[in-house]
Amino acid sequence: MRLLGELNTALECQPGESQRAEVRGWAHWQPSSGDGEVLAGGLQPAERVELSAAIDERSDLAALQLLSDRAELEPFAELVGHSALSGFRRRMSAVAERTPDSLLAHRLLDDLPILLRIAGQARLVEHPALARSTPPLPPLPVGTRVPGADQCEGWRSDGTLVARIIDTGGALTMELGEPVPPTSELWPECGPLPPMATRRRRRVLLQQPAATERAEDIVTATVYFRDSYADPDGVERGLHSYRVQAEIDRRGVIGEIEATGLILPWPECWAAATNAATLRGVPVAELEARSKTQLFGLGTCTHLTDTLRSLRQVAALAGARD
Repeated sequence: MRLLGELNTALECQPGESQRAEVRGWAHWQPSSGDGEVLAGGLQPAERVELSAAIDERSDLAALQLLSDRAELEPFAELVGHSALSGFRRRMSAVAERTPDSLLAHRLLDDLPILLRIAGQARLVEHPALARSTPPLPPLPVGTRVPGADQCEGWRSDGTLVARIIDTGGALTMELGEPVPPTSELWPECGPLPPMATRRRRRVLLQQPAATERAEDIVTATVYFRDSYADPDGVERGLHSYRVQAEIDRRGVIGEIEATGLILPWPECWAAATNAATLRGVPVAELEARSKTQLFGLGTCTHLTDTLRSLRQVAALAGARD
């Protein structure tokens, strides 16, 4: 396989002093033939984007700065003053559609609302420094319908997570995730996380198969994804992680595709990876619509769905037409 290009992104959130949260991030796309030679043709040109943002106590976007070494991103400033959770992706996508060359900024901002929710999950881990001062609650009555049940495989109404919520009277806690290195051969360019900070990382390798009749028409994308957090001791721990490998042709149609869970919080989550196979033969242009229908509910994982949605932007980097 010949390396065509590599995309790395990181988005980090930590509790702010005067704001609810401070967010920092970057995205770096570098097309290459594998020996340092930048390719021409359908591949997007190299770019690096830096992001900084502040989230206020109402979860509104209080400040946003986006810097690119080649694109004009000022229109995204109109997102300031609106919720960084409800409706954020819809508003952000509307700006991106009329902002040329905003692919990397779109990629970073798309992860913002999910990162903020993950930051809330990190405060639920079982750690002595996060001991709850309230007395234990009695279990919920048998047959209680837990809000959010069956939204995905991990939230099965008959699964481990929902059973824990019922047993603890509605006060969900989570076991500490496994320690993970902030920087490694797989995850370059990242330093340690401050205590109680969270990070969402993506790494995408675009490759071309060995010479065959169809080699020029196929790009293989290997997408690595990881959510992590630093516990109160500053130890970075994994929360969600997947590897997705997909073939995408020049029309933007998905061929062979396989997802593998690497780190997941609940036993039931692991079964969701097989859902990726339902996208064979699907144009990447349809992924957004399918994420709201076919890629939702039992048998799926919301974090895997986010990774599958990102294949549309991956295809655009490779010059696929959708």
